[in-house]
Amino acid sequence: GGDAVLATITSSSGSAPREVGSKMLIRSDGSITGTIGGGTFETQVCQEAMNAMRDGVPRLVRFDASEGGIVEEGMQCGGTADVFIEPIYATPRLYLFGGGHIAFYVARIAKMVGFSVVVIDDRADVASRERFPDADDVIAEEFATACAAVTVTRRSYVVIATREHRYDEQVLEWAVTT
Repeated sequence: GGDAVLATITSSSGSAPREVGSKMLIRSDGSITGTIGGGTFETQVCQEAMNAMRDGVPRLVRFDASEGGIVEEGMQCGGTADVFIEPIYATPRLYLFGGGHIAFYVARIAKMVGFSVVVIDDRADVASRERFPDADDVIAEEFATACAAVTVTRRSYVVIATREHRYDEQVLEWAVTT
């Protein structure tokens, strides 16, 4: 559910650390799954992956482990590898506070355009799976309790459409702190 970057070796020559098609997933916290060769080469790929995650632009990067390249930094293999670095972002999540008639249509439209939808209302008869069958989650709790349990990321969106201005204000006061 989080953001990551997929690094794939697309071509190599000489004594490259791994074969074409090798992949590594780099998460936003720097942890990895898989490997494309280890050592300084992999460290440089991870650094470039973090840049791609920040700017959102995929890129093809050539890494040179031959004379004058990474070899000077202690890497034993020589050769080059082209690595395609592709940011992968989590599905955007819409937190919809309120389960009334406006929320009913907003939830449907948000789902149609690719959002993960969470409907939150303090009324169990309104915040129900029957009313919002396509929602990814439906939470029937007091707004203050629900706000405390919600984790907002840079891929989160908040829509406030509760039944009363006092609830809108309560949710808005929380939302501006996220």
